[in-house]
Amino acid sequence: MRIPSGPVPAARRPAGGLRRLLAPAALLVICLLGVPVPAAAADRLPDGVVWTATVNDRNVEGTSSDDPVRLDPGRPADVVVRFENLSDETVEIPFVRLEGEVLQLPLYSYMTQVALTLPPGATDQRSFSIPLVGLGAQASGLIPSRISLLDDPSPDGEAVEISGIDLVVDVRGNATSVYGVFGAAIGALTLMLLAGGLLRLATGRLPVNRWRRALLFAAPGLGLGFLMTFTLSALRVATPEGSLWTSLVLGGGALGFLAGYLSPTPGGADDRADEDGGGAEGDAGPDDVPPPWPGDPDGAPDDDEDTVARLIAADR
Repeated sequence: MRIPSGPVPAARRPAGGLRRLLAPAALLVICLLGVPVPAAAADRLPDGVVWTATVNDRNVEGTSSDDPVRLDPGRPADVVVRFENLSDETVEIPFVRLEGEVLQLPLYSYMTQVALTLPPGATDQRSFSIPLVGLGAQASGLIPSRISLLDDPSPDGEAVEISGIDLVVDVRGNATSVYGVFGAAIGALTLMLLAGGLLRLATGRLPVNRWRRALLFAAPGLGLGFLMTFTLSALRVATPEGSLWTSLVLGGGALGFLAGYLSPTPGGADDRADEDGGGAEGDAGPDDVPPPWPGDPDGAPDDDEDTVARLIAADR
């Protein structure tokens, strides 16, 4: 007969690894859903009003990655905006703006007052030069840009766009521009994350749970997508427009996630085990072993009847 000296502890049920993955997984989803997708601005010009623009004698509507408008920070940009009003309304254009941005982050913006009033049936144009002050320190490479007609500022001080035309600009800026330094920082961070993941893979220190491994490699995958975006722009291979960079970033994150998910399990451990070494739910761990039996240094029960009687009396 075996009678323990106290109640046997209940089997410990370790917290499931899936619950601990909810926070990082939710963070990853929020980051992916939070990637801004450019939206087309509404055209507030009346029907029948048409306009076009040239920058440095280039029609902005015919630009592309292979044939961009070149902006040299050492020379002003010559802009000509032509209007034709075929409507029955008078149109007023207070300002014209030339701006560029990547990943929805503004890189440069130059606004000029034109104070144009266009009666019905009239045609007119405005010519002006834009001093590209500070452009070389802000950007370099192919930059998605836009030339816009602006209304008077709203009460909160923001300019209201009336109409705009997208164009591709080749900025001949400095390698140490804000854009270049930001791209280099993203590259350095990505390489650090990737090197850390590969080192853990080589030394067998990756998480046992394959979902954790997937999240570990998804971060450098996203970084590689951003790095490719900056690299293609800086090398003047492709313009980092919304459709391109979102595909690169999300595609890189997905490939990194898949690579981590399919990476080998360290030591051939069961994939259901948690990273901390706990077993599956319901399995007893080292802390679940009952305490040793009194009277026996090895923890084995004593079959002596007198010892059993004393134990029963002590429990009472």
